[in-house]
Amino acid sequence: MRSDIDWPEEARELQIAIGLVAAEEGIAVVPESVRRARTEDVRYLELAEAVSSPIIMSHRIGDASPEIAAFKRIIARKCADWGAAVPEALRAVESGE
Repeated sequence: MRSDIDWPEEARELQIAIGLVAAEEGIAVVPESVRRARTEDVRYLELAEAVSSPIIMSHRIGDASPEIAAFKRIIARKCADWGAAVPEALRAVESGE
């Protein structure tokens, strides 16, 4: 790895990342939905290969509310729509157990 490169800091917020790009201080890989922001000084290009970003669900331990169960079923169905494996933690919910 070259040591003469001034590696940039990581921007943890989309607005900051886009602002740095607009100020010619960086580049960013962002979700497609960011294109709607229509930042005049930023050009958006599609990547040649599809990429994915993890989606994480969290809830209170032991929460067996109908709303949580319904949300888990929706996520399990969406996994199938996306061609992804249903996470082990959702398999019991998916089968109605």
